[in-house]
Amino acid sequence: MNQSEASASRGGRRGGKKATHNDDISESLVTSLNKLGEFYAGTVGNMQQLTSCFLLEKQTADRRSQVADMLEEIEGLSPMEVVRAAILITNDNNLCDCFFSMRTLERKTDFVRCVLNNNGA
Repeated sequence: MNQSEASASRGGRRGGKKATHNDDISESLVTSLNKLGEFYAGTVGNMQQLTSCFLLEKQTADRRSQVADMLEEIEGLSPMEVVRAAILITNDNNLCDCFFSMRTLERKTDFVRCVLNNNGA
């Protein structure tokens, strides 16, 4: 075997070892990136859920504020009745939903009177 063949032969062996080593590093890097991608995807999903929860809380708070404003518009309610109705309706999500389902001021007024009468007014 001449010198160039021997060098090529040794270089080939070294090249093979380097390729194997590089392949291991590449596979490890790809695996790590895939895991990072999965983690990121899960985190994005969790952040979306968290954002959705905060949005729902804000909407609920806004609705409660609207109840108090709408009660002020109902004629014939004393200031104390407005306060009591606001407390009763905003403390119960079902009552709050029902209040908003009443489409006319007259129905809202009847609903509020019913709530107040059923709670010792």
